Amino acid sequence: MQEARGRKRFQISNPKSEIGSSLVEILVAVSILALALTLFVAGLSTGAFAVRASNRLTTANNLAASQLETIKAAGYITGTASYPAISWPPGYSIVNVVTQLQPALQQVTVTVSYQGGSVVVSNYKVNR
Repeated sequence: MQEARGRKRFQISNPKSEIGSSLVEILVAVSILALALTLFVAGLSTGAFAVRASNRLTTANNLAASQLETIKAAGYITGTASYPAISWPPGYSIVNVVTQLQPALQQVTVTVSYQGGSVVVSNYKVNR
């Protein structure tokens, strides 16, 4: 009997004030998780939109640079010249404007338009 008296017995107390608290804790945790998941999905869709816009802009810049290189590689044509145009993918359009500045100097401006904006690149062509 003394052994039983010397040992402390651990009892788990469950007062009535704690009844149902685990259910409330679970509901709070689930709602926090749902909110975090919603914010994550919203961030993914915003990121996907930004990637598409960046791809369009990069394609337009590359088309403009390619068109300028094609014009620079072509022979010099005096006056408001009609230099060869490159082919472009659907959704894009390219406009070349050539301005004669001096008898042997032209300013070439290439405008690439696409859904959501346009890119304008300008350079000079010299008759050498």
